[in-house]
Amino acid sequence: MTSREGRRSGWMPALMLVALVLAAYRNSVAVPFLFDDYRKIVEEPAVHRLWPWSAVLGGTVRPVSRLTYALNYVAGGLDPSGYHAVNLLVHLLAALTLLGIVRRTACGPRGGLLESHAGWFGFACAALWAVHPLQTSAVTYLIQRDESLMGLFALVTLWAAIRSVTSPRPGRWTAMAALACTLGMATKPVMATVPLVVLCYDRVFLAGSFLTALRMRSKLYGMLAASWLVLAGLLWAGRDEYSYGAGFWFREVSWWDYVRTQPGVILQYLRLAVWPQGLTFDYQWPVATTPAAVVLPTLALTALLAMMGWAWRHRPTLGFLGVWVGLTLAPSSSVIPILDLAFEHRMYLPLAGLTILAVVGAAGGLHRLLPAQERLRRTAARVLLAAVLGGLGTATTLRNAVLADPVTLWRQTVAQRPGNPRAHSNLGQALAARGDLIGAVREFAIALELKPDYADARYNLASVFGPLGLWPETAVLLLQTIRLNPHHAAAYGNLAIALGVLGRPDEAALALQRARARSPDAPERLRLPESFQQTP
Repeated sequence: MTSREGRRSGWMPALMLVALVLAAYRNSVAVPFLFDDYRKIVEEPAVHRLWPWSAVLGGTVRPVSRLTYALNYVAGGLDPSGYHAVNLLVHLLAALTLLGIVRRTACGPRGGLLESHAGWFGFACAALWAVHPLQTSAVTYLIQRDESLMGLFALVTLWAAIRSVTSPRPGRWTAMAALACTLGMATKPVMATVPLVVLCYDRVFLAGSFLTALRMRSKLYGMLAASWLVLAGLLWAGRDEYSYGAGFWFREVSWWDYVRTQPGVILQYLRLAVWPQGLTFDYQWPVATTPAAVVLPTLALTALLAMMGWAWRHRPTLGFLGVWVGLTLAPSSSVIPILDLAFEHRMYLPLAGLTILAVVGAAGGLHRLLPAQERLRRTAARVLLAAVLGGLGTATTLRNAVLADPVTLWRQTVAQRPGNPRAHSNLGQALAARGDLIGAVREFAIALELKPDYADARYNLASVFGPLGLWPETAVLLLQTIRLNPHHAAAYGNLAIALGVLGRPDEAALALQRARARSPDAPERLRLPESFQQTP
């Protein structure tokens, strides 16, 4: 390879990667706030300021990601385009970091036949990972910046750890790895297994054994382990927030329910990684109870784990990729109960291991098919890569177009998961925002039929009945909402409006007082009638 070709293979893959990602996500800026974006960004007072620090960073297990939302708000208010720009920048940096990791690994002692094409090999792995439509859940869905930002810190941690081995001044890279790991722990708790990923990489590609890696780089692993103390402190300080939907103290889903359900969920993730048809925004995956839902997926997953164990022993470079997938997926798909049993954004980091494995497999297959025809082999690789990238990039753009239209998004979700009451309720909200109140009432009714104790669906139905002038029914629904969820501040606020319209001012004043006691910034989704506004 000439020096010119070497320079070209250094910067050209990175530029092409940036161009591909920008092309695939060019329409993501049009996507509005969705679902939990409202609860955690639009209606969250803590991210609508930068001071005092205690209000922004306190009481949460994810202070770093919350700080980025606060910076977005200060810079541009509630314009979604600014949030999308940051999410896309995070994803681009993560893709470039992955390219760097793969390129350096291919140039190492275990690079094999890929060493001479390390830059383009890194490009293929990073590009396939970055434009895969499965990633839209972590990139285009704004609140899942928690996942993509954590993924960026995880990749930077590994990249800096690799550089600390080869650099003549390893101290700065060790410090960088420790800082990135600590920031990742303060971004999302699933960062917890990343120090183990680094250690496994060291064992396979650098040191040759765990003991040698720990002995030679004791300072690095000591600093990475110290980040677990930061995570433990954050989990303790934010225990009220975390217990809302995750942890062994979380009672709505037991650890055993979670364990026996996750094999089926993981197989769904793997299927979507291979064939991303049927992406679903909100699964509300049910707990597995039947033998078909428990035994068969468990046997399939056990077989995959056995294959990973064999590869770790006999083909460690491939085994590491399986370990990468397993370790990065374990915090959200193992034994720790989480309210939502399945969400596609959890595959953000695990997908990297799968895409690298796919590229390695394709390169090896072409080498076996065309062992002595390098030019033909290179042409075939380029054609195959261009075809796959074109298909994945187009699918990502189409997926972003679906996310840009809430009615289309929730209709698609309802079609895929008809038994999901939350999807029906959110479709009702999207229809109501578009002015289709009758369609909204129908969807809220379906949600309540599926889940009679669904407080939010009753609240949403009340938000439609009010503008229709059905104030007695509105008051009844809001009272039922409060009975199901006594902490629903907005329900109290809207109940005050309904009671005022019905000529019950004393009760209205009491409801308003209770709303303010629960949340001074509680939103009111019902429009106050002019006649009531004029009432003294």
